[in-house]
Amino acid sequence: KQAVRALGHLFLLWHRGVAKVDFDLASQKALPAAIRTLSDEAAVVQREALVAMQRACQVELSHATWQPQLLGSSCCLATLLVAADASLRTAALDLLAMLCGVSTQAAAASSAGGNLASAEPLTPEDLGEVWGA
Repeated sequence: KQAVRALGHLFLLWHRGVAKVDFDLASQKALPAAIRTLSDEAAVVQREALVAMQRACQVELSHATWQPQLLGSSCCLATLLVAADASLRTAALDLLAMLCGVSTQAAAASSAGGNLASAEPLTPEDLGEVWGA
């Protein structure tokens, strides 16, 4: 549980710009470890993993493997979305919403011919346009 919490704090430091992102550490060790813990047997570890993954979604990296790894973590959410624990379900739904945002931003950056790091943050109005609202 503590190791997963530490990953979440590392992602938070990267998001806030307090620590410099090491791309190899981020994409080859930290993010895969957080994704693996989504499938842990202990609910307390799963909850920490969900928080860590939510923080990972906030890290703005244009590294080639970051967004695909984040989006790939959605396959681990099926059991969490139907968990008996309401807090796990809520955190899983929150993560799913954040992954949708990552996907939408990546698609917008791709269609603009840029990368995610240079893309403007999406507003709720932008999401309405994307989803036809």
